Amino acid sequence: MTSLPSHTTLATWIYAIHHALEHEGINSEAILAKQNLDLSELKQHARVPKHWVNTLWREAIAASNNDAFSLRVLHFLNDPALNALITSVQASADIRQALAILLRYYKLISSGIKISLEIDDDVRLIVSDATPMPYLIYEDVDLVFGLIKKFGGNLPKNEVKPSRMELTRPVPQRAADYATFFECSVAFNCERNVLAFPAHVLDADIPGNNPALSQHVEQFLAAQTSRLEEQNLRDRLHSALVTMLPAGTPKLEQLASKLNMSTRTLQRKLQSENLSFKSALNTTRLDLAKEYLREQHLPVQEIAYRLGFSEPSNFVRFFKQHAGMRPSEFERGQ
Repeated sequence: MTSLPSHTTLATWIYAIHHALEHEGINSEAILAKQNLDLSELKQHARVPKHWVNTLWREAIAASNNDAFSLRVLHFLNDPALNALITSVQASADIRQALAILLRYYKLISSGIKISLEIDDDVRLIVSDATPMPYLIYEDVDLVFGLIKKFGGNLPKNEVKPSRMELTRPVPQRAADYATFFECSVAFNCERNVLAFPAHVLDADIPGNNPALSQHVEQFLAAQTSRLEEQNLRDRLHSALVTMLPAGTPKLEQLASKLNMSTRTLQRKLQSENLSFKSALNTTRLDLAKEYLREQHLPVQEIAYRLGFSEPSNFVRFFKQHAGMRPSEFERGQ
């Protein structure tokens, strides 16, 4: 194994960015080529490493000179899992059921995000990172909230608009685009990503609901989720190791316990994926090290701690062995 994917997302996002760029009259092929991405080799509904999409977002925003470009991309999203989720939500009996379905199956869209719900004086949907490793980017939040606004507000008989929105991102140059799209007050530089609706929305029925259709589509979503969980062993390994490494180099038995399975079961699953515990550990450490150097520019001492090395020199030796260069050389080359 040469690369353990971090979190994955659907190649659909890449196609949507491509179509949005072309719609704006921007040569998307050149941008994709810079990332060594070839649409003809991608299956639209396959899952791809999340960092591919993150990098493509940066290039697309720079090319379009539009830091609200994600709101344009929303119009070009088309995927069976996403469409099935929307269908099941729209066929729900009421908003409570619709929210429950959303919270059960959103991971089919991207494994890097977490959506949670808070209810008291209002109804708040919160988007955050699925793990301590920050794969979530501003555009992920825009797309999630944008889809909820686009399809959720029209579910009740009387359209429901968000009451407010809070985003962790800095104030964008195109801040007005957010207020226009979401039709509510939008605050930036906040502690959390929150989309709030008035509390009375929970009691709203959905006209034309079709419980039989919702249940039928939900069976498809449940099957897809089960299949995804089996396929996502590498993601699960990665997520578990991220949280365990700061405490030192984990053992196989500890990792199995973290994943709620026996050591023997984990060994069998690793073998079925042609993986070994050592290779998974080394690749996770290397991927994380590159992310910390490339994205966060952390000092070597901090990276060594986060990756479970007892001494910074041990980390430097590990990185040189597996990356072919010292951490400082890698960082200068980015």
